[in-house]
Amino acid sequence: MIKYRLILVFLLLLILHNNGGGLLVSTSHSHPPDFSYNIENLIGGYFKDFTRSNILNSKNIQNIQILDLDHEYECDHDIRPLSKSLQVPNILYRDHYKKLVVKDGAHHGKKSLVDPDRMRQNKTGKTGNIRFHINSTFITDKNDQGYSCFTIGQRIAMGGRINDAKTDCFMELGQVKNSPCWYTCQEKDLQLVEIQKLLRNYIAKATFELFSMILMVEDQEEVLKLDVAPDPEEYSDECSYGIRIPEYLYHQGIKGVDHYIFITSRPTPDSSTIAYSMLCDAPVYFYGHEDDDWVYGRPRVSVLNFNPNYFLELLQKQSKWIFNQYVRVGIHEMIHSLGFSSFLYRSYIDRSTGMPYKSIYKTVTISGKTPSGEAFTKPRYLITSPTVNLFAKQFYKCPSVEGFELEDFGSRGTKGSHWEKRIGDEEIMTGYVSQRLIISNLTLSLLYDTGWYQINFNFSEILLWGKGKGCAWLSDCANTQDSWGKDYFCYKSKELGCLTTRMGIGQCQFMNFSHAIPSIYQHFSVPSEGGINRASDYCPFYAISEKESATKYCTNNESLWNVEVFEEFGVESRCFEYNFVNDDNTPIQHVCWIYRCNDKKEVEIRVNNKYYRCAKGLKSINTNDNNIFVTKMENLIIPSSNDQQQGYDRNYFKEIINAIRANDFDILQMVINDLPEKMKVPVLNQKTGTGRTPLYLAIEKKCSIKVIFGLIDNGANVNEMVSLLTKSEFDEDNTVLSSPNSNSSNSSNLKIKSQDFIARPNEMLDYSKPASTEHVLHLLCRHATFSETLKEVLEKYNDTLDKNSLDTLKRSPLIVASANGNLEGARLLVLRTVNVQFEDVNKKTALHLSMDFNHDNIASMLTHNGGDVSVRYHYRPTNRMSLVNQLGDANDIEVIQKLDRYGNIISPENDRHSKSIKSVRDNSRSGTLSGQHNSAMLTPEESKLRKKEIEKELSRALKWISMMKKWKPESNKFPSKVKSRSIKGIPDRVRGQAWSLMAQTSIQLKNNPTKFDELLLIKSKSELEIDLDVNRAFRNNIQFRERYGTGQITLFNVLKVFSNYDKEIGYTQGMSSIASLLVMYLPEREAFWTFERLMYKPEYAMSTLFENGLGGLQKMMFVFGKVLEKYLPDVDKKLKEFSITPSLYCVKWFMIGFLDTFTFNYSIRIWDLIFSHGFKIVYSVGITILKSIRKQILISEFNGCLDLLMHYEATMSEDAFAAQCIKNKISFKTIENFEKKYVK
Repeated sequence: MIKYRLILVFLLLLILHNNGGGLLVSTSHSHPPDFSYNIENLIGGYFKDFTRSNILNSKNIQNIQILDLDHEYECDHDIRPLSKSLQVPNILYRDHYKKLVVKDGAHHGKKSLVDPDRMRQNKTGKTGNIRFHINSTFITDKNDQGYSCFTIGQRIAMGGRINDAKTDCFMELGQVKNSPCWYTCQEKDLQLVEIQKLLRNYIAKATFELFSMILMVEDQEEVLKLDVAPDPEEYSDECSYGIRIPEYLYHQGIKGVDHYIFITSRPTPDSSTIAYSMLCDAPVYFYGHEDDDWVYGRPRVSVLNFNPNYFLELLQKQSKWIFNQYVRVGIHEMIHSLGFSSFLYRSYIDRSTGMPYKSIYKTVTISGKTPSGEAFTKPRYLITSPTVNLFAKQFYKCPSVEGFELEDFGSRGTKGSHWEKRIGDEEIMTGYVSQRLIISNLTLSLLYDTGWYQINFNFSEILLWGKGKGCAWLSDCANTQDSWGKDYFCYKSKELGCLTTRMGIGQCQFMNFSHAIPSIYQHFSVPSEGGINRASDYCPFYAISEKESATKYCTNNESLWNVEVFEEFGVESRCFEYNFVNDDNTPIQHVCWIYRCNDKKEVEIRVNNKYYRCAKGLKSINTNDNNIFVTKMENLIIPSSNDQQQGYDRNYFKEIINAIRANDFDILQMVINDLPEKMKVPVLNQKTGTGRTPLYLAIEKKCSIKVIFGLIDNGANVNEMVSLLTKSEFDEDNTVLSSPNSNSSNSSNLKIKSQDFIARPNEMLDYSKPASTEHVLHLLCRHATFSETLKEVLEKYNDTLDKNSLDTLKRSPLIVASANGNLEGARLLVLRTVNVQFEDVNKKTALHLSMDFNHDNIASMLTHNGGDVSVRYHYRPTNRMSLVNQLGDANDIEVIQKLDRYGNIISPENDRHSKSIKSVRDNSRSGTLSGQHNSAMLTPEESKLRKKEIEKELSRALKWISMMKKWKPESNKFPSKVKSRSIKGIPDRVRGQAWSLMAQTSIQLKNNPTKFDELLLIKSKSELEIDLDVNRAFRNNIQFRERYGTGQITLFNVLKVFSNYDKEIGYTQGMSSIASLLVMYLPEREAFWTFERLMYKPEYAMSTLFENGLGGLQKMMFVFGKVLEKYLPDVDKKLKEFSITPSLYCVKWFMIGFLDTFTFNYSIRIWDLIFSHGFKIVYSVGITILKSIRKQILISEFNGCLDLLMHYEATMSEDAFAAQCIKNKISFKTIENFEKKYVK
C-alpha cells in the first residue's frame, strides 16, 4: 500500500480578532456540554454548510488538475522544530531563567512545580474550555509572497529561508532534492481565494470546535503572554521561514487565548505532503539544582501549513468522506501540537505530586522463536502514564500490561511519537494513518496525563481493533496466530475479505518478498512471507486499498454500490460474508448491508428494503461494540434477475468499434448494456482483421479516458497481447473487421496493405515502431502524447496491469518509453517499481537505449531508480558526440580556449578569488606558472617575463627528472633534495610522477597487478552516491566538464574500486575531491593506488578521517585547538569569546586538504607539501592561514571572524605561502603530545 507522508491539517476558527488579524475561537458554555453530541454530526454539519457555500460556483476551481490522494500517509510532522526557543536551554542562561521562573531563587527538589510561591506563573485554580487564536494573515493577505504561490510563474523559496535559496529546485519523483532552492509556482500550487475560505471557514471551524468541546485547560489565565528570550541571538522568535511571533505576545500579551496558531498554505518540498505542523513556543521551568532539572510547560504557539494542491480535490469532488478525513487528520496534527510528541514526554506532570513523572517511557524486551525455529529478541517502547496504562489494562483485558506500545518504525517524526500500528490500527494517532481515524479514549488518556488538560471523555469514539483479546494478543503476531485468529490474520495475497472491524471490504496485505523478513517479524515458516505493511510488524491482515476498486468502506456513502446484491452504505452498514454467483458466474463473497439488532439481540440485515434474521445459532453482537461476526447466511435469499436472452443476432462488435470511431462514451455504454452478460467478455476482447482489440483501438484513436475505462470495467482484458497485421485500424483501406466467429488464423488471408510499420531486430530506429505483438502499455509508452492516458490507466489498474510485459522483440514498456524519449511515461512506470534491468533482443536495457538516443533526463532518472550506474560510465553509445560537438556553439569553444595551465576555465563566475589572485600573480615569483597561455594578450615586457618563467620551470623540471631517475621506490627515505624542492613547487609536468614516487605507488602496483580490474567488476553499494559526487568534482576543469566523459569515468572507477577495496569505510563524501586531483595527474590504476597509499601509508593515514564516526577528524580538530592555543594565544582567546571552535572551520581544511579553501594553483602547492612532508603538515598550513589574518580577526566581531575563516583569500604568492608553512611547521613531537591528551 502506497504511503504518503501524513502531516496534515488543523485549521481555524470563528471570530475575527483585533490582534494580528486572526481568528479567535472561544466556546465557553453557560450550560453543561451536551454529552450526546456526536462527532460525525458536527463534521457533517460543517460539510453541509460547505456544499451550500458560493465558493463551489467559482470558475477558478474548474479544470485544474488535482493530485489523486491515496488515503494513507506517514506522519512526519515534527522532523525539525525550527524555532530555537524549543531547543534545550543553554546552561549559560540558566540563572536568567531562574529569575524569570522562580521568585525567591530558593530550590527544594520535592516542592511542587506549580507551587504558587515558586513559579512566576501562579496557579489560577480556573479550568476552562481551550481557546484558540488563529493568525490567518498568511493565507488571507498576500504578505507571504516569498513562500506562498499567488500567480503562475511566481518564484518562491522552498525548504528554507529566502536568503538561503541559491539555485532552482531540482525535482525528482515528486521531491525536491536540493532545498533550500527557488521553486516556480504552477497552477496547482496557487493559494486560491476558494481554498482560503475552505480552510478558514469550514475545515478550521470543525477542527477547533471539536477540540473546544473535548479539552479544558487547567490553571487557565486571562492573558496569554510569552516569556522574553534571554538572548535573541540564541533564541529566535521565528516560528517558520518568514513567520515571526508578534512582539505584543512578549509584552502585553493577548486576552482570552490559550493557544496561538499561525496558518499557512505553502507548497511543500515533498509533493506527497498534505500538511505539517511545527511547535514554536512553550515555557521552560526549572525545579531543581541539576542541569537537567527543567521541563517545558503547556505548548502555546504553533504553525500549521496546508499544501494547497490537495484541497482542490475537496473543492472539485465535494466529497463528505474526504472532508471528514481532512478534519480528522487536522485533529491528528493538532494533538501533536498540544503535547503528543516524544520530546515533551519528560515534561508531563504527575498530578499526585505536582512534579514531572520520573518516567512515563519504558523499554521492555521480548524474546521468542520464529516459525522456522530461529530465536529472536526485540525491544518494545511503552507509554506507562497512569491513565494510558489503565486504558490498556481494561481495553485488552490484560492485567499485566504495563502501558501502551509506541511506534518503532519510520522517520524521526513518526517513530516514538505515535501508537504502534500493529495494535492501534485505526486509532487517530498511529503513525501510518489509514482512512478511518478513530478519536479514542487512548489518545484522550495521554492528553489527560500531560497534566495540562482536563478531558471530556464522553466525546471519544469506539476503538474495536484488539478489544478484549487478552495479553497474548499484544505479543508479536509471529507466535500468537491463535490469539490473532482468522478475524485478524489472512494468508492469501490480494484475497478479499471483511475488515476485522466489519467496517468494509478489504484486501489481504500478504506477499512473498524477494528477501527474508527480519527474524523478529517472521510469522510463517517461509522467512520471506508476511504482511506488506512494515509499520504493522509485517502482520498480514485485510485493509482498504484505494488502487483496488473491489475494496471499500461500508460506512462511506460515496462507495460504488453493487445493485445485484442490493448493497447499501452508511454509518450502520457493515461487511458480511455471502455466497452469491452473478450472471457471468462471478462469485460475490463479501457485501455491505445495513444491520440492526432486534429485541432479542439478534442481528438482522436489510436486503432490498427488507430485514432478514441471521441463521439460528450464529453469534449476535452487543450494539455498543458494533462487533459483528457472521460467517454464514444460509437462510438469506436474494432475488436475482433472469438472463435476458435477446439481441444475439446483433453485431455488437461492429457497434462497439463504431462507438470508438466516434469517441462516444454514451453510445459505447448503451451497446455494452444491451450485451447479454455471457457475451460481454468475448465481444470486448474480440480482434479486428488487423489484429487489434477494441481497447487497443480506443487508445490508438486517442479516445477519452471514459471510453477506455468503460471498456476495461466491462470486461476488456487490459493485458491482452495484440498481434498487429497492418497499420492503424482507422486507415481508410484497412477497416475490414473479423466476424464474431472467426479465429485469428483466418486473418492471415486478409489483403495487407503494408508491414513497414512493424519493427524488426537490430535496427536502431525500430524502437519508434511497434513489434508484431505487443501490450497496450507499449502503445501508451511509445508516444509522449499518451502520457496522461497512461497515468490514468496505471493509477486505476495498477494491480491488474502486467507492467513488465514483453513484446516479440523482448522490449518492456519501460524500454519503449526510454528509447522514444517519453520521460513522463518512463517516470510513471518507475514509480510503480517495474524491472529496469530487462534486456531486449539487442541485449540493451532501458538505460542503454536512453543513452543511445541522447535522452539524458531519462538516463539520469533510471540511474537513480534501480538502473546500473556503471552503464553510464562504461557503455559508449555509437552516436556519442565529441566533446567539441557536445559543447556546441562558438561561445562554448571560446570558453575552452580560456583555460589556465591546469585546464581550469578562467571566468569571474568560476573563480571566487579572481580579484585577489590577480594582484598576487602580478607580484608572484612562483616556479609553477598560473594564468592564461594566450600570448597575444601580453605586452612585450610580459612576453619576455613569461619566456624567462618558462625557461626556469623547464630547468627545474629537468632537475626533478634527473633526481627521480635515481629514486628507489622501495626505500622509505626520499632523496636529499626532495623536501626542499617540494617547497618551491613541483613542476607541473612531473608532478604526478613525483607524487606517485613519494607515496610508493609502484610497490602496490607490482604486488597487486590484477586487483584493480577484479574490484572494478564487483558492484558497489555506493555507486549511486559516487555518481552524484563525481558530477560535482572540479566541474570547471576541462577534464571533468563532460558528463560521463573520460575524466568522470576514470574518477568513478577509482572511487568504486576503493569502496570495494575497503568495504568497512566504503565511500564517503569528500573522497571525490582528493581522487579527482590524483586523476588529473595520474593514469587510472596509478591514481587508485596512490589514493590507497594516502589512506593507509603511516605518513598520511587519511583513512581515519573517513572512518565511521569521523574519529580521526575529531582528533585532528582537538589537536589543532591545542596548537592554536600554544602558538596564537591571542587569536585563540578571541575566537573562544565567540565560541568559534575548530569544528566550525577545520572540517573542509583537513578532510580534503584545503582543496576548497584556495584557488587551484595554491591547493596543489599544499598537496606538494602533503606528499613530501606527510599529512600532519596541514596543522602548519592552518596556523599559516590564521597568522596571515591575525590582525583582522583581533578587530572583528563574530560574523567578521567567521567570514575570514570560511572564505580565506590569499594575500601572498604561492612560493611565499609554501615557505611560511614550513617556517611555521609544528614538530611531530608536539603533535604527538597533544594527541595523547585527546579523549574520545
